Amino acid sequence: EQKKKPKTTTGNEQVTSVAISRSACHGRCPVYHFELNRAGLATYTGIAFIPDSGTYTKNLGSGFAKKLLDMIGTYRLDTCMDSYVNRVTDAPGLEVTVRYGSKTKTIGNAHYGPQVVRRVGVIMDSVLGQKLVENTLQPLGKSWHKTTGGHK
Repeated sequence: EQKKKPKTTTGNEQVTSVAISRSACHGRCPVYHFELNRAGLATYTGIAFIPDSGTYTKNLGSGFAKKLLDMIGTYRLDTCMDSYVNRVTDAPGLEVTVRYGSKTKTIGNAHYGPQVVRRVGVIMDSVLGQKLVENTLQPLGKSWHKTTGGHK
C-alpha cells in the first residue's frame, strides 16, 4: 500500500513565506519582526528592547525553509482564526503571517491560538538562536549581515 503524502498547499498555492512579529508589553519585552522565505532568506528587524537594532539578513538554506513551510502547509494555518483572545493585559503579542502565493493569512495573538501556531513562533525564535528567557534576547550571531539602521 502506498503511503499518502501530506497536503502542503492551500488549494493550488504553496506556502511561500512565514513571518513572526513580537510586540511590546508594559515592560521591556523585545519588539522585532522575523521573516523566512522558501529560498531560505531570513530577514530580522530589531525594533525595541533588543541588542541588535536595524535589519539583518542571513541565508538559512532552502532545505530548512522548505521543511518549515511545508509543515505550516500540512497543518493548514490558513484555517486558523484571524485573532485569538488575549486575557493577559501585560503579555507581549505574537503575530504569525503566512503567505500562500497570492494570499496572506495573519493570525493575531498567536500565543493563545492552536499549539501548532505557537510552535511556529518557537521555531522561528530558535532560528534566531533565541529562547526568550525572561523577555530578553541575546545578540545575533556574526553570520547575520546588517543591511540597514540601528547600531552594531
